[in-house]
Amino acid sequence: MTPAAPAVGFVSDDLTGGLLVASYFEEAGLACPVILGAEAAAAEPPRAPLAVVATRARLAPVAQALEETGRAFDALEAAGCAAFGYKVCGTFDCTEEGNIGPVADRLADRFGAPLLIQPGYTEFGLTVHWGHMFYRGVLLSESDKRFDPVTPMPDPNLARFLSRSTRAPVPLLSHFEMAGGEAAARAALAARVAEGARLVMLDASDDGDVAMAVRLAAGARAMVGSDSFVIAFGLARAAGREGEAPPPRHV
Repeated sequence: MTPAAPAVGFVSDDLTGGLLVASYFEEAGLACPVILGAEAAAAEPPRAPLAVVATRARLAPVAQALEETGRAFDALEAAGCAAFGYKVCGTFDCTEEGNIGPVADRLADRFGAPLLIQPGYTEFGLTVHWGHMFYRGVLLSESDKRFDPVTPMPDPNLARFLSRSTRAPVPLLSHFEMAGGEAAARAALAARVAEGARLVMLDASDDGDVAMAVRLAAGARAMVGSDSFVIAFGLARAAGREGEAPPPRHV
């Protein structure tokens, strides 16, 4: 019997981030190959519950990043993936030109809107509240991240920062709207869409916000997220396929 295509095909904006989320999936018993580049994914389409194509899009010029991620999503779609995700850095590393915003716009064009975006890595104290990112209680712009020579992230308001590289402003779905329950969160999301939003950023104040993001994305074909959202989304979409990961081969 031929193994089924992946429930989700992720494209990571660097290698280490792709390896990190794949390790969580494999720990849960879900095989998740990390494929180095679109050409390798096209040459040997993945047949596993989940798959990651690792790119170097994070630090590439915008046009190159769009081309590279586009080919990666082409390969995953050809492999029969049911849903797609763009895995970005926990601290949402990018510049005012991109690359997260332009890639998110392309994903909304390709797989449908609204496209939900959730930064953060709550397990390690990297949270987003009222759209502002904190690392263990310190604003991102006041942390050591401000010394990053390539992506210093001077504005901790990630919805505002991302809006500088997208075709339209990116509104926020706040922790308080999500904490009110799924019906209230869906109503708030519908209101953003009615106002014309195609991309919507979600707070990640705690694990409850991450769980709600997964529920709100239940019918979506694509998403953009940092570690917490990507891991939770992948585990939810591949939940019926546990036990397919072979024992790890130690190098």
